Amino acid sequence: MTCRELDDLLVAAPGAPLPQAALHHLASCPACRALVSAGAAPAEPLDPQLLTRLRKTLPPALAPVRPLASTSVLTVLFFAVFAAAAALGAARFGAAGYFALAPWQRLAVFALLAALALAASFAAARDMRPAAPSLSAPTLLLAGIAALEILFFALLHDYNPAHFFHAGVTCFRYGLSCAAPAALLAWFIARRGFIVGPVSTGAAIGAVAGLAGVCAQELYCPVLTIPHTAVWHTALFAASLASGALLGWLSRFLPRSASL
Repeated sequence: MTCRELDDLLVAAPGAPLPQAALHHLASCPACRALVSAGAAPAEPLDPQLLTRLRKTLPPALAPVRPLASTSVLTVLFFAVFAAAAALGAARFGAAGYFALAPWQRLAVFALLAALALAASFAAARDMRPAAPSLSAPTLLLAGIAALEILFFALLHDYNPAHFFHAGVTCFRYGLSCAAPAALLAWFIARRGFIVGPVSTGAAIGAVAGLAGVCAQELYCPVLTIPHTAVWHTALFAASLASGALLGWLSRFLPRSASL
């Protein structure tokens, strides 16, 4: 009998009497004798005082852990936050910007915003699961800004800077009033998971909220000039994402119960 055959025998029938061939092998193999001796040694009983101390560290009542929803369900929830915030913004401030766009411009604008929001929602959902790969904060920021700038420069051709600051600050404030509640609701959803990367999670939440604000701006804002949209609409997305990433970074210095 070989060492491999003896191993297979021990695994297949632990504790059973060994056949004569196995006993002959053990007589000539020190390594196998040591293996069998280690497996046959009785386990030392645990100290009763140690068991008592361990029981005291456990909470008096342990409730079962609620399983985390699938990534698809969480992505839909984050996307619903985006859509609801944008729709409520339009209901509050009006939809003059929507009617100022041509039909093909509406399709391009809102299709891109929906695609970006879906990607940000997926990133936020993935960040709720430990070790799940997701998009980093710089990737979300650069991809979102590049996509929005390409969209505005491709669709619009008016470079008139009239009322740049007055109209821009007003539009930014309206968009921010939609992005802020979206960020709070998305943060509440993210808290249901186990966040190990607060910076990337905060950036993803900020991206979802910022895109909700940009969508509300596109629905409300009738100013279809490149200086206005390329600066003030894109700035809302960038500021929201950067604020989320910053808050995520700051949360690392807070107690665990208060962090992201």
